[in-house]
Amino acid sequence: MPIEAPRPYRSPRLAARPGIFTRLMKYRRLLAALLAAFLVFWILLVRTGGVVVAPAAVRVSVQPGQTFGALASWFPAKKFAVSDFWFKSWLFFFLRDRKLQAGDYVLPAGTTLEKLVSILSANPENRDVKVTLLPGWNLADFDAAFAKSGLAEKGDLLESDRALVAKFAPKYAFLKGRSTLEGLLAPDTYSFNPDAGLSGAVDRMLAEFQKSAPAGFFDRKDWYATLIMASIVEKEERDPKEQPMVAGVLYKRLNTDPAFLGADATVCYQKLLPQGECQDFVNAYYAKPKAERDALGYAYDTRGRVGLPPTPISSVRPDTLAATMNPKESPYWFYLHDSNGKIRYAETIEQHGENKRRYLY
Repeated sequence: MPIEAPRPYRSPRLAARPGIFTRLMKYRRLLAALLAAFLVFWILLVRTGGVVVAPAAVRVSVQPGQTFGALASWFPAKKFAVSDFWFKSWLFFFLRDRKLQAGDYVLPAGTTLEKLVSILSANPENRDVKVTLLPGWNLADFDAAFAKSGLAEKGDLLESDRALVAKFAPKYAFLKGRSTLEGLLAPDTYSFNPDAGLSGAVDRMLAEFQKSAPAGFFDRKDWYATLIMASIVEKEERDPKEQPMVAGVLYKRLNTDPAFLGADATVCYQKLLPQGECQDFVNAYYAKPKAERDALGYAYDTRGRVGLPPTPISSVRPDTLAATMNPKESPYWFYLHDSNGKIRYAETIEQHGENKRRYLY
């Protein structure tokens, strides 16, 4: 008889147990159900990222330290499109390592949850307000520009003029003894931080005025008088090539006895009118009889009063300051601008009258 190989010993307890595959097969329905449930869950979870959470454009602000868990609270006026369960599940599986970038953002219409996260993980929107402030503008013009840009309310700059001078006088020595910011705010195109408000904008403009002033300007004992004259030159003549000549004519008039500065642009400042309303006021004012004008006592009427007006009448470019610091001598005493804006000079009042007849009437 052939000899059988000995069989390995198996414990009766182990022999009684079914194999692992057999055991799994016993629960195959349960496992299939669990797998199917997970697949459904995963499909719904992925779809959650495509749910539109901002049907219309909306601006949101992320504060430092905020997490993605705060997203649902940003839509209080509209029901958040994702339920709390699906939102938190989606955050757990997809956003463990994503961080919010503090700042302001604009979510375009149709933004999905997934796109929202992408936007908020990138660089925030630049919130700076761009404002263009032109040379020759006065505080009323600046005030209107600030209001239009949303940086301040209309009238804020005019109402806080003296208070801002007092606030910044310790920082800027040239403000000492001054009563107004007029002429001391550098015209330019700026990007202002709205969080800094009007005060921050004024600070920027004062700093720019100090930095851009021509060399030696603040060393002059009469620098403020030079600034006043420069503001008149800025209003009277825009062409930098002609400004030294105009400054020379005005200084010549100022230094006569009695002085007759006679710059029409100055009287407009009496009412602190914006640029667009100035010429009509000047025309109406000088249409009045001289006795009536004298009775009004306008300090900025340089036809009726001698010397410079008490303050600058507009903002000034550095080039205009330089031209005023270096006036050009000439035989002229008068000038006007023809219908094309070209300046016409005259040596005598008779020649000036002839220029009026030839170029204005």
